[in-house]
Amino acid sequence: MAYKVFLSHSHKDTAFSKNLASSLALNKYTRVYRADDKLEAGNKITTKVLEEIKRSDLAIVIWTKNSSASNWVNVEIGMAIAAKVPLLPLLLDKRVKLPAFFADVKAVTGLGVSGVMNQSKRIVERRARKKQASEISLGKKRSRISQNYDESNDPGYEDYQDALRESREAEEHEDYLD
Repeated sequence: MAYKVFLSHSHKDTAFSKNLASSLALNKYTRVYRADDKLEAGNKITTKVLEEIKRSDLAIVIWTKNSSASNWVNVEIGMAIAAKVPLLPLLLDKRVKLPAFFADVKAVTGLGVSGVMNQSKRIVERRARKKQASEISLGKKRSRISQNYDESNDPGYEDYQDALRESREAEEHEDYLD
């Protein structure tokens, strides 16, 4: 399963967001969504963006003077908060203040543009590895459950069937999100 990242940015910061997306996508376990690249004419923008945010493991917000003035960036942040998707603000200009809703989130800042890019790439790669390890652990747990309860006359067989069904449903849900 890929670690899904939603990039929120002002269209005036497209060059940086494209470079960041390309850098993050070098990790084969990371999938990056930028609305600029994926929206097709005729699509309902809000619906599609909300779907992608809900599918994401992390929303990176490129916070600049441009994004602080962008209604869309603020809408995307609100969607991510409502969907309980973790936010990672990238502060490219220390003179631009983070809004109050980032008060409880440590921003990537003070490293210059290349430093911010490298730091965010490390954070995403670390989170992707954690997600991968968690999925491997879930698979091993399901395998142990399967080995322990193999007979239909076993008193724990119903519990085994329930656990196996829940595990498959969780896996199908993850596949659906891809």
